[in-house]
Amino acid sequence: MYKILIIILLMVSSFAKASQLYNSFSDDSLSVQAADSTKETLTFQQVDSITYQCYLVGNWDKLINTGKEAISQQIDYKRLRQRMGYAYFAKTDYYSSMNHYEKALKFDKTDSDTRLYLYYCGLYTGNNAYTRYQLGKLPYETRKNLKAKPFKIVDAVDAEYNLKTNDNKTRYDANYGRLGVSTKLGYRLSLYQSVSTFAQLVDSSGLKQNEYYAGLKWNVCPKIDFMIAYHYLNSTIIDSVTYRRQLPWRGKAMDISKDTLPGNLFYSKISFIVNRFQFGLSGSLFNYSKYDSIKLAYTKALTQQYTFDAGVTLPGKLNLNLKSSLTAMFDLQTRRLIFSQKIGALLSKNFWLEGNVTFGNLKNYTEYDGLYVFNADDATTFKTGLGFFWNLTPNICFLGNYTYNMKYFDKNNIIIKYNQNSFSTGIIWKI
Repeated sequence: MYKILIIILLMVSSFAKASQLYNSFSDDSLSVQAADSTKETLTFQQVDSITYQCYLVGNWDKLINTGKEAISQQIDYKRLRQRMGYAYFAKTDYYSSMNHYEKALKFDKTDSDTRLYLYYCGLYTGNNAYTRYQLGKLPYETRKNLKAKPFKIVDAVDAEYNLKTNDNKTRYDANYGRLGVSTKLGYRLSLYQSVSTFAQLVDSSGLKQNEYYAGLKWNVCPKIDFMIAYHYLNSTIIDSVTYRRQLPWRGKAMDISKDTLPGNLFYSKISFIVNRFQFGLSGSLFNYSKYDSIKLAYTKALTQQYTFDAGVTLPGKLNLNLKSSLTAMFDLQTRRLIFSQKIGALLSKNFWLEGNVTFGNLKNYTEYDGLYVFNADDATTFKTGLGFFWNLTPNICFLGNYTYNMKYFDKNNIIIKYNQNSFSTGIIWKI
């Protein structure tokens, strides 16, 4: 129990510090509100004239400082927020720009210029749901100029290949391939589908698993997303000696038989975004078949997973993003906790680098909205990795990832540990 409390305290402490850092950059912070009483009292006419002139000549720092002082003196109106939003936009601080344009929107919800810059802020911060929501609120002519369509059967296609190697002689290399396609069903509704296959030889047994995934996402409002997903896994285990069959991954014929074990994963998630902060609550139910050594037969089993995650993007050109996840899992009358930490940075305009580390028993663990399921018989107890996304063109993105896993299996009541190295490469093509 004390380990759970320590993890929770560390997460709370981390986000409290991040919140303090964010507040230090906020124009509505206490330091701004408690402005120096010796400063000259501004009038509406002065604020409007100074900020307008700064806007015309591109003096963004003076415009922002004048705007902060004006707001601290209770002078606040749509044009001021728009000018401050544009100043931050010109300085490529898109989160601060978004903050001011959202406040400008409160003065006039029909202003198309404000909506347009909110669209670009969502686009440049990588928040696709927010971008699509604002896009749907723009006038028809603006959407036409942006070549935006509410419905598109094939919006993007992605492909991935993964090779897993290890240092155990009874575990051969594993191969995983996946192909996905995303569909726009509207400005606030999208569908993602994926098919994949996994193959590995263990001792004299072979495993092949074919999978299908479908995830439906709905943008309830600009800052709230709701998602449901279904993941089907069809595992074929080739084991008992009954007849001869060619195993393509082994390269020779063997006497084998096979068992087909279906699995069904049901997943749901709700996400909240508050400017630089992101929060999520998700849950999943995984029904699968498990071999019962007493009954000498396969029986149905259920794994439940519940996750809370929280993240923050820190100010700065790197767009440093920190995300922590705490997961509770319930499987065959056992309970376990899993903690995951990710950190990502924008090293250049087109290159994103991300590292991750995960602690805990990952048997039947799911991640990335239920797209990946760790349902192998050999359990993973620790994993860490490093990945990148490289936008070669506006429509083509290359990705790569390396992951190190600590794994184990039980052989005749003896726990055997080994190490696994995983290498992934892929491409995303936006049509």
